[in-house]
Amino acid sequence: MTADPALKDRLTSAADLVPVDVGAHLGHLYGDRRARVVRQRIGVFAITAVVALLAAAVVWRLLPLGTANVPVGPSEPSGTLALMTGSVSRPGDPFNFFDLVSFRIGGDGSMVPLEQTNDRATFPAWSPDGTKLAYLTGEPPRRVLVVANADGSDPTNLAAILTGDGFAWSPDGTRIAYRARTSREGGNVADALVVTNLAGDSSSVEVSLAGAWQAFDWSPDGRAFVFTGDPNVPTSRALTSPPTQLWMQNLDGSGLRRLVDGMTVATPHWSPDGSRIVFACHDAGEIGDRFDICLINADGTGFVRLTNGKDLNAAPVWSPDGQWIAFASDRANEPSRLDGRIAMTVFVMRPDGSDVRQVALADDGRVLAPTGWRA
Repeated sequence: MTADPALKDRLTSAADLVPVDVGAHLGHLYGDRRARVVRQRIGVFAITAVVALLAAAVVWRLLPLGTANVPVGPSEPSGTLALMTGSVSRPGDPFNFFDLVSFRIGGDGSMVPLEQTNDRATFPAWSPDGTKLAYLTGEPPRRVLVVANADGSDPTNLAAILTGDGFAWSPDGTRIAYRARTSREGGNVADALVVTNLAGDSSSVEVSLAGAWQAFDWSPDGRAFVFTGDPNVPTSRALTSPPTQLWMQNLDGSGLRRLVDGMTVATPHWSPDGSRIVFACHDAGEIGDRFDICLINADGTGFVRLTNGKDLNAAPVWSPDGQWIAFASDRANEPSRLDGRIAMTVFVMRPDGSDVRQVALADDGRVLAPTGWRA
């Protein structure tokens, strides 16, 4: 790793962290009008995603954007998905998530538990090399970020997270970034993106994102974040302002630019090669709970909807080779049961929206939501 003086100056040591409430990604996808239930709605978990470690004055070696070694050509969906499981009593009610499982695509259909706790666990995400698993456990307003082995064994509590939209892994898997409330001079507090080193002294630093940011993801080259929010809205309103824009910013604070405007957006995720960003989207001002999976080039061009707007589609994640996108959808589960429950199941599709396949079933009325994918 090489030290970057410019970035070092901008990444000041984090102040003492004050426990605060963590907002679930789902809530922001639906906006203020459903603020009471958003934090448990599937449309926005981005996996609300948690993330990357950083030694106090050191940054990782930077690679040119888009240089990741990603296979090209046809492939069949394979590997293992990390899923949240939950339930919803009837259409329009909040989703209640409680368990984490792994599911092997093309396997025998079994789901293997990923956490060893009686507490509610949410938003599982594997490290880039697939050897570690991070997730949130506990109930609002007191949740904990946990890091464990890939199978969920040997869990370690990393930090208390009582505000924000999840976490994200650094590209090299040595750091995790998450939203936390930090103390300021004069007794004030503010939300900050805190980056913690997973090895060594477990030191933490802060990275400044512009304005009221919410869900975020780390670029594969390690140089930038993509995030939902509005730089013109005060940070104090981040959890109450609908995320109507998608932005990109370098870690050193430079290069702020808007990618998407005029839409409710959530759970952005960079493709493995860094060339594209997938996210959940909903036209601003549109009435109803129909959401799409959308895609845009990292330079802000080529916006496209990958789904047709007739269903609730959410929680997109990339396959490790960048050839597939997994997502949750209710398209196969109209309320046909006597109890009226609706299941959300897992589908995969090509990055152009073609070849849609259902890969995980939930015909017992459960909700399944993908938040991670490893080979």
